[in-house]
Amino acid sequence: MANRPLDKIKLENDLFLEMLEVYINSILYVREVYPAAIFTRRRVYSTAAYISIFPPLSQYLLNILKMAQELKAANKLFQVELIIFEREIDLFGTPDDEEVIERYIFRVEQDENEDKKELDIDLYIIQFEEELRRGLIQLEQTAKNLKRLNTDCCGFRIQLETTESSYVDIVNKENSKSESFPWVVARDKYNENVSTPWQMNPVLQVNPFSLLLLTSKKS
Repeated sequence: MANRPLDKIKLENDLFLEMLEVYINSILYVREVYPAAIFTRRRVYSTAAYISIFPPLSQYLLNILKMAQELKAANKLFQVELIIFEREIDLFGTPDDEEVIERYIFRVEQDENEDKKELDIDLYIIQFEEELRRGLIQLEQTAKNLKRLNTDCCGFRIQLETTESSYVDIVNKENSKSESFPWVVARDKYNENVSTPWQMNPVLQVNPFSLLLLTSKKS
């Protein structure tokens, strides 16, 4: 089977990572996980978005996106999860001390016929711009209906989901970006605490992923 031209594959992956970057920054902005002052309004194609200008945050997101790009290029990125938590202000806090408040789950679409498709680049970019604009509006409307976070003690982390075999392939790949990436075996994260059931709500469906929001039924 003939592969699509590399420039088309690169375009699709670049736009995917750009869209993911915009949505992650937008969630942090609209949920006020960080002060608004550390974000700048930036034009992404024909859409305005708020992007971090705070170096530690920007570098963390860059490392995540580089690993996501590598997994996506191998068609082995299945899910990206942004977790917002609250905990007591403690320099020595650990994930076990956290109370998870919200989970934003980007489920990456895997298209078995992807290599058979011809890509109209102009049409693809137009659709990307429209979906990005529509998705940001939906995200903003969703955020308005959520309970305000305690911004004095909230934080976040991002998790990438792949398979064990994909992990082995990636870490053994020459020039892989995974060498310093913190890999862990996934737990059944939605049933870790039976006293905290989750409410799942679809937020948006845009090519090439869907976004689900999980909120605690306790809140």
